[in-house]
Amino acid sequence: MTEDLAPLGQEIVPPEEAATLQEMITAMQAGAGKPLGPNGLSLRQGHAYMHGCVKAVFKVDAGLPEALKVGVFKNEVSYPAWLRFSNASASPVKTPDTAPDMRGLGIKLMKVPGRKILETEKDAETQDFSLLTHPTFTSRNVAEFSGFVKAVSNPDQAVQGAYFGNPANTALLGRLGAANKVHRHLLEETYFSTTPYRLGGEGSAIKFQMRPSSAKPLEVVSITDDNYLRSNLVKTLAEQAVIFDFLIQFQANAATEPIEDPTVEWKTEWLKVATITLPVQVFDTPEQNKLGESLSFSPWHSLPEHAPLGGINRARKPLYEVLAALRDEQSGLPHQEPRS
Repeated sequence: MTEDLAPLGQEIVPPEEAATLQEMITAMQAGAGKPLGPNGLSLRQGHAYMHGCVKAVFKVDAGLPEALKVGVFKNEVSYPAWLRFSNASASPVKTPDTAPDMRGLGIKLMKVPGRKILETEKDAETQDFSLLTHPTFTSRNVAEFSGFVKAVSNPDQAVQGAYFGNPANTALLGRLGAANKVHRHLLEETYFSTTPYRLGGEGSAIKFQMRPSSAKPLEVVSITDDNYLRSNLVKTLAEQAVIFDFLIQFQANAATEPIEDPTVEWKTEWLKVATITLPVQVFDTPEQNKLGESLSFSPWHSLPEHAPLGGINRARKPLYEVLAALRDEQSGLPHQEPRS
């Protein structure tokens, strides 16, 4: 069988991956004793600072082809949703919004029926999607991801210096530099899954994207102060609703669109499957900010039809579970998925 005819959606798990992943979990646990955030809750290891947690409606488009009517896209329905916009840095000290960085977006759909993947949350009524403001991930595999995480989690400046000065890490650091940029307005950005997922059973693989339905620039308060991304988000949603398209693309060639290397951008057509509406709202309140920090996002909060694929997603499963439990313990909160 030639490479380009290899099975689509096929995962290939390196034999050393489990040991590498355990080393990474240990390193992140050691660095988990961060100071509490402004809401008295423990900060995340990644995407530590939230620009805003906003309400949205995720409406599945009418008239989808039968091949796309899978999982949350099976019926023409609307799901209430929370969207959490964040920076990507793991630093306990917030970097100014004027500094180059990726931005993260966690989408949590609610009132999603059906048994979920995680056995501890099999009856949860949520479906999560995790996205970044760059089409590809910065690490090729768990080994690269682990090396980076262990370096940045280590408080020893000599260890960090050795990592960043090592020529073997030049390619990863170059990808990181290309992904980091200065953003004008979070509601003008396009967000990508970067990693693949199922759409149905074996033999299927997709990536997904959320992009503004309009290219018209939004008004801003500022693009210079340290927290202008939140200010611009507050201003826009106080005055107008904003609409995004939610799209998927299929893996068509296992050689040129690999499952196990999320640094490769797929080139297949994007197909619109849903519309996300952020209504006019006031979200920058102590209660909603605390809610946003207490929410836990994971691609494994999912129906089996949208199961995560590839090494980075396999790593996310235990990482997110362990770190979310640590955050809840440090914050003194029991974990539960929201229902409304």
